[in-house]
Amino acid sequence: MSIQIPHWEIVIATYNRSQSLNKLLFSIEGMSLKPNAICVVSAGENIEKIISVHRSLKIRHFVSKTANQSFQKKKAISMVSDYCKWIAFLDDDVLVRSDAFESIFKFIDKNEIYENIKIGGVGFNISNQNQKLSNTVNKKIANIFRDRKSTRLN
Repeated sequence: MSIQIPHWEIVIATYNRSQSLNKLLFSIEGMSLKPNAICVVSAGENIEKIISVHRSLKIRHFVSKTANQSFQKKKAISMVSDYCKWIAFLDDDVLVRSDAFESIFKFIDKNEIYENIKIGGVGFNISNQNQKLSNTVNKKIANIFRDRKSTRLN
């Protein structure tokens, strides 16, 4: 099954969590479907070395003097490409499964209902770096995307 993948980007606001950000970026590098770009707005500690380690990712980085997540997200949105169709907002302390976004775009592609939606969202389970999900829960989450036949608005 061939799916249409739109231009999509990830937005990450971070404050004094360089190691968490580093782990998140490693998990993004391991994804089967990588974003077209990642916009990181950081405050606090210097993360330039971490950004340089992840050269395979297209990262736009802005250093903020304001440690305010709302401000940081607004700044990151202003850095997103004009032709971006989907934006994923990720906290800096999560890990993303390798097939997470591939599953999301397969689900969206399979359900024609989303064709004309201008603003929408997809919820899925992301494992926080400080938590472990059981294999049973992970399998159930994956099956939601794999086995879904159709979605209808009532």
